[in-house]
Amino acid sequence: MKKLAAIIAAFALAALGVFATGTAAEAYPQKQPTVHVNHQTVIEGSTLVVHGDAVPGCDPWTFTFNGQVREVSGEHVTVRFKVPKVDRKTTYTLTWSCTQTSQSATIGHSIAVRTQEFTGKVKITVVPREAQGAGHANNGSALPNTGGPNVGLLTAGGLLVLGGGAAIGLGLRRRRVTA
Repeated sequence: MKKLAAIIAAFALAALGVFATGTAAEAYPQKQPTVHVNHQTVIEGSTLVVHGDAVPGCDPWTFTFNGQVREVSGEHVTVRFKVPKVDRKTTYTLTWSCTQTSQSATIGHSIAVRTQEFTGKVKITVVPREAQGAGHANNGSALPNTGGPNVGLLTAGGLLVLGGGAAIGLGLRRRRVTA
């Protein structure tokens, strides 16, 4: 019985170690602006639509695609770019930036102002019109990661399965010994 209790305690401590290794900063992650495009593979001559959602105080936005620059203001923005004509499959880079300015409490007779620049890039693949069938077949890369890191959960689950197997094995062994 003591061995079983020791094994269960060891696995409980291991699971606690996996889940409790995060830093205090992870409890309140800093919000980031997000940018989405209608498609990452587009047909020449079409329109690329870009949506941006900012964090409060992040203004103005600057979007650049193939030499075209759009500056807009607001927390929820949409910009459109004309996709250039190409002879073969070509990759362009859409870049974006947003500057957040925030004021903190008054220090003496002055106000502390903090400025932070957020930037990002999105690869856009342009295909010729004759390859139209492939134009929207791949609208990006793999599926998005909509959750947190999975390694800790996978490790904890594996440890719990091993612990359960060990507990069952010890229980069966004890029955054979007493029988």
